[in-house]
Amino acid sequence: MNRESLINFLKVNRTIIKSYGVTYLALFGSFARDEAKATSDLDLLVEFQRKVTFDKYMEVFFRR
Repeated sequence: MNRESLINFLKVNRTIIKSYGVTYLALFGSFARDEAKATSDLDLLVEFQRKVTFDKYMEVFFRR
């Protein structure tokens, strides 16, 4: 996946992302620079509408 396809994915899923209370996403790191490799991780800064605990974030992330 490259930068353009990742941004496209986020745009397509904007409604779902917002439903979790996300108000802001910032892409940084190798994907932002369009230098990602198959082994690269995805770096996102996520701002939520309300206070979110790490446990709640992980629950949402892993859909538990």
